[in-house]
Amino acid sequence: MINVHKIYQHIKKLPQGLLYGIVVINFSGQPEVELKEGNVRPQLKENFEIKGDMVVSTKANEFAILKINNLYSIAVLPGSSVVFEGVKEKTYYEVRTVRMLRGQSHIEYVGGPSKPKNYFKGSDEKDKLETFEPMRIESDFFSFLTQEDQKLSLYINLNLKTALLSVCNLGEEFKLNLFNHEVSPILKPNEGIKFQGVLDDSGKVAYDLLLEKRKAPQGKWMEKETCRNTMVKDIQTQAEKNQLSEKRKNEKKQAAVRAQKKRDDAKYLCHKPYGQLNQCRYILKQNKCFRERCNAEGKWAGSEEVSRDKYTCTPAGQVQDC
Repeated sequence: MINVHKIYQHIKKLPQGLLYGIVVINFSGQPEVELKEGNVRPQLKENFEIKGDMVVSTKANEFAILKINNLYSIAVLPGSSVVFEGVKEKTYYEVRTVRMLRGQSHIEYVGGPSKPKNYFKGSDEKDKLETFEPMRIESDFFSFLTQEDQKLSLYINLNLKTALLSVCNLGEEFKLNLFNHEVSPILKPNEGIKFQGVLDDSGKVAYDLLLEKRKAPQGKWMEKETCRNTMVKDIQTQAEKNQLSEKRKNEKKQAAVRAQKKRDDAKYLCHKPYGQLNQCRYILKQNKCFRERCNAEGKWAGSEEVSRDKYTCTPAGQVQDC
């Protein structure tokens, strides 16, 4: 069972060389990671460091927990897709934009220096070592910059099929702006809210276009609701339970197939395909039909060509009485 508290403690204890850019802290299932440079799809493993723009996608019952810029933990939860883009200088990479394409994610401030010790190597401006670089969090509904020392902890669920945005604030007080929408609710800790948007004729989120290139998503706010502070942990735990259940179902199916094969192997004299003594199989080879007989040694033998018009032949072999 996953222990999110231990994971976040582990994040803070990682060696300095693993802290910058994107680091895979934990994952469940087989989340897909695609690096934009060269369309590379690396195999995930814990403490795996990634220095480049990428897309992380998860299927049902999968998730990935990443540490970003030594400041944030981002959990890409089941059935989701998130884009990470940034700047790269030699061996250093820093995420500048996190774009949520679909599904549910959790972003949390976990603290730490925002620059590696050797980032300004050779520079006398030591104060730059702690320079905070804001990161943009965006989707089809919003776009905002993180703030220094902001104890951010947001659960975001983006359903673009129905244009529904769900947000839960699990950190300090947070003002939710939807681009230039006239209403920007303030969420207290453990408060959540939904925004029911509108789809345009092309099936995308519809906006009201305002002056000076501003825009606001069409739709309406719903009533605020209470969010459990364990909700992210609960989602991850349920995903692992579902994975385990699915694994057991598959193992049960495989065991049933093996048991049936064992019974069939004992029941029939000839195998591949199954047949009894003196039965024939009619097999298609190089577009010709051949008849073979099951002999006392349990082998298909005595191949002879027969008419395809008279017998039913298949590549695997059709078994019937001779």
